[in-house]
Amino acid sequence: MKRQSQTENQLEIKLGKKLRQKGLQVFTQVRLCSKRVDLVYIEKRKSVNSVELKLTNWKEAVRQAYLNKYNFHKSYVAIYANNSRRLKPHFHIFRKLGIGLLFIDREGNSTEVIGAKYNYSPNSIFLNDFRNKYKTK
Repeated sequence: MKRQSQTENQLEIKLGKKLRQKGLQVFTQVRLCSKRVDLVYIEKRKSVNSVELKLTNWKEAVRQAYLNKYNFHKSYVAIYANNSRRLKPHFHIFRKLGIGLLFIDREGNSTEVIGAKYNYSPNSIFLNDFRNKYKTK
């Protein structure tokens, strides 16, 4: 279990670094009620998006991302690209739930395989608290 957490942490660090290189504001381990969101990034100065990172347990990531989608504009699951073959038969679940899917390589480069459905009315109380706490632009 500890090894998996370290590797997920490494994935989080690498993906965060790549997103920052694209000029995005990135925050990790963002508190949301009694849980934490692995990675949050701000796109185009207003779209606040969540990413749940997992090495193998994609079903747990989908559950977490589904909860996130009510508080963020977009919600994604990110998983190592080498697990892609195993996930292909389940793409319909991501589409049905409006959750995006990112494949991440070992260097942290991401490929959006399934786009996330945009939430035009996320939880404004949470977003305002988030913006105030993290002093977003």
